Amino acid sequence: MHLLALATFLAASLTDFVNPFIGTTNFGATNPGAVVPNGMMSVTPFNVTGSDMNTWDKDSRWWSTPYTSDNKYFTGFSHVNLSGVGCPEAGVVLTMPTKGPVNPDLHFYGSEIAEEVARPGYYKASLPGYGIKVEASATKRSSIERYTFPAGEGNILINLGEGLTNETGAWVRRLGPGEYEGMRFAGTFCYNSQAVFPIYFYIRVSKKPDKEGFWKKQRPMTAEASWDSDQGKYKIYNKYDKEIAGDDIGCWMSFADLGEGEVVCLEMGISFVSPENAKMNLEAEQKGFKAAALSNNCGVSQPVLIVADRAYAAKYPQRIEAFLKMYFRAVGMLHATPPEQLATDYIRFFKEWTGLELTPDQAVRDIKAHPVFTLSEQLALFDARQGKSKLQTWLGDIAAFYESIGALRPADLPRLERMNAVTDVYLKAISPKP
Repeated sequence: MHLLALATFLAASLTDFVNPFIGTTNFGATNPGAVVPNGMMSVTPFNVTGSDMNTWDKDSRWWSTPYTSDNKYFTGFSHVNLSGVGCPEAGVVLTMPTKGPVNPDLHFYGSEIAEEVARPGYYKASLPGYGIKVEASATKRSSIERYTFPAGEGNILINLGEGLTNETGAWVRRLGPGEYEGMRFAGTFCYNSQAVFPIYFYIRVSKKPDKEGFWKKQRPMTAEASWDSDQGKYKIYNKYDKEIAGDDIGCWMSFADLGEGEVVCLEMGISFVSPENAKMNLEAEQKGFKAAALSNNCGVSQPVLIVADRAYAAKYPQRIEAFLKMYFRAVGMLHATPPEQLATDYIRFFKEWTGLELTPDQAVRDIKAHPVFTLSEQLALFDARQGKSKLQTWLGDIAAFYESIGALRPADLPRLERMNAVTDVYLKAISPKP
């Protein structure tokens, strides 16, 4: 019946008034990175080591945050960060876009950071040293980063040696072009030397690299390896592509001929269980979207609305009304049935739709996160007797959000705010007559 589901409404929220930079100076120990409420994943600019350009260095004093607005030397996005705490922990798996020859030493590959913007669930900045724009967002267990490169050669570095945690040690395995899994060791939070744990990760990029490999910091050697030009230095592996482990290691990807303004995205899933689970978290939370933020990440649900093809609906109004009557009978059944009883059918539907398996608990959570509205509830969304209707407010907020991150032109806003294609004509047609 040419019907489409629209399921990514951003409800109006007080998050518009949040300034994530509050507390990022004067030892407030907060950071402006992308994170959702109760999220395990967070993506934060890491700027607390590597350069005299910085006011503070994490290794020269007691320090407990991956970011301070007093510093300007960016060495990548760190992941799994704590905010507002008094002891260092996690802040690992640094991801950094660069240009030119691959150099894994953060004292050289870092860049000044400028033009920072942060909103709940979203962060962006520019790197004047490379002419690269960086953006980041997060779900509960995964993240997406977007790097906009100038023309020419570009790189993405994944640094597993640096981090905020006092622990060291990692391993990483190449699964295929631009695809990696691994583990970074972390722990010892607030003087607990045995409180250690692994952070497993899965990483993929949106563009196939032309070259990729690993690096490792070699220990200093004298007589037995005086011939080795890499002893005591970072050794770059450009022919070996299996896996590597150690304290100061990483992997790199190079892209030979990027167009001006070309975007390369990096997605990461994390887990405290296994790298396989990290990949599952990424697949489950980022299946089919590349959004900067979603409504359920901000603590509100995602209502599902049914939208008909306009020309078809005008030509066959009786068919639309018949469908809606059937649809609302199904909505009534869903409201009357506990989510736990719907889980089995939902797992089968989700498998057919996405190819992914949900556990019963995951199915129940997903059902609760996507409420369906009754006829009276949907009519209430269109009620504009007191000014803008709730639906008009939602649509206006969606348009304003995507305009603010550059996804819409300002000239498109008035048309999108009107959204005169969204109508309650058919809902009213099937409503009980007084």
